[in-house]
Amino acid sequence: MRWSVRDVPLWGFFALTVLLERAAQGGVGAPWPVVAVGLIALGVIVAVRRSHPLAALYGAAALPLLQWAYVAVRPGPFSLAYVVALPVMSHLAGRRLPRDRPVLLSFVAVALLELVLAVAVGTVEGSATRWAVTWFDLTLALVFLIMCPWLIGRYRRLQQELVRAGWERAERLEREQRITADRERLRERARIAQEMHDSLGHELSLIALRAGALEMASDLEERHRVAAGELRAGAASATERLREIIGVLREPHRTSEDPVVPLTPARESVTALVERARASGMPVELLDERTDGGSGPLPDMAGHAVHRIVRESLTNAAKHAPGAVVTVRLARSEDETVVTVTNGPPRGGSPRAPGSGLGLVGLRERVRLAGGTLRAGHRDDGFEVLARLPHTAPAESPGDDAADRSGSAHGLARARGQARRGLVTALMVPLSTAASLAVALLAYYLYTTENSVLDPARFGRLRVGEQRSSITLPPVEMIDAPVDSGPAPPPGASCRYYRSDDNPLGVGDVYRLCFADGRLVAKDVLSAADRQRRDDR
Repeated sequence: MRWSVRDVPLWGFFALTVLLERAAQGGVGAPWPVVAVGLIALGVIVAVRRSHPLAALYGAAALPLLQWAYVAVRPGPFSLAYVVALPVMSHLAGRRLPRDRPVLLSFVAVALLELVLAVAVGTVEGSATRWAVTWFDLTLALVFLIMCPWLIGRYRRLQQELVRAGWERAERLEREQRITADRERLRERARIAQEMHDSLGHELSLIALRAGALEMASDLEERHRVAAGELRAGAASATERLREIIGVLREPHRTSEDPVVPLTPARESVTALVERARASGMPVELLDERTDGGSGPLPDMAGHAVHRIVRESLTNAAKHAPGAVVTVRLARSEDETVVTVTNGPPRGGSPRAPGSGLGLVGLRERVRLAGGTLRAGHRDDGFEVLARLPHTAPAESPGDDAADRSGSAHGLARARGQARRGLVTALMVPLSTAASLAVALLAYYLYTTENSVLDPARFGRLRVGEQRSSITLPPVEMIDAPVDSGPAPPPGASCRYYRSDDNPLGVGDVYRLCFADGRLVAKDVLSAADRQRRDDR
């Protein structure tokens, strides 16, 4: 428990309420030492309301009960000032408690305690039906003084959580935008690297192939053969340096804020590509097989993918299997195109040039984006690349960013739904509880009205002095007995009240029977006019 300056205004408000009410009560109010104890208890409740809100709520509920017990022992006016702290502490508990189960269990426990107290009050007052009215009054106090303020505080807490969730989502989206921008820059760099590898690597491989063929020509002078060898070696060295540069561009930790310009490969047909490779000295054969429906032009995505697959395969064949026969087969149908590029083993057992492996990685990504499949691997003594490309572009699937945004939007929608449900609960629970209690009390009232009727003829036959055991009475008494009407009952007598008819409006006469020592000692008729005069007084 820690007392701070911020606790003074609230405690001062409670204390002022108690002191003003005590001053208004005058000499019939509670003694001042008792009032001082109550003020100290209020100070303790205010001090622990932040660290232990549930304990503060229990303390605020205990003060009226203790005062009620004190008034029962020493008759006097009941102070309503202590009740003011109850809805305030209940509201603060709803705002500060993260869990609702302890408070709900407390509500149930208090409702059961109120039921026990109501039965005890009915027993003390000697009325078997008075407990229902007492329990109804106590339960309404529970609903509107404790439950309703707690629900309003809980709704306020959910609303604050919704605001925090909105700010957190805004910050998360801002971070995601920065991450997305960095990711797009990296993807653009990787794409540029891939385009450089596919375009320039292919051209350098063809240059090296042509230089090798020129170097092996028998009618070439020696100085020209040396120059051709240097050209071939330079092309191979340039290819190696290109591979290293591409590796640097693909490193994820290197980013650039400068805008980049994508490289656009030359748009040539597969036939022109094969002819250009054949003119460079590569033994390559093209087989174009078309079925019905496959005579039209390919879609852009599928056409680019076919060109990339053939170009990369020819480049790899020239690099890793120089002199090997290459076969390019295109099988086009109405729905898809199947590309197959195969090559045999290198001639003369020439050593294979080192590769970076980026070519096949790029091919797999391009084919995946086109909605197709790619299979590449060794076949017999050579190598085969097989790809299936559909002519219909695939639906774009949401990426990680879209999933993150979807998850964030779902979290915000969930927070909004909780806040809306909290508002509905804060409004409907007290109203529905009060309505249910009113319906239950009405049903009980109608039941007691029907079963507390004493027939006027039977009442007329009763005689003072009869034994109680010989008198047959209705099963229950009337619920709203006019105990203050009529003449004073005989000393030491216990009186019971019954209706003369079953009219629920209570406009008929009321019969009062007083018993003492097991005998009927008085019978009175309390008319509606007598009860009205009592109410007017």
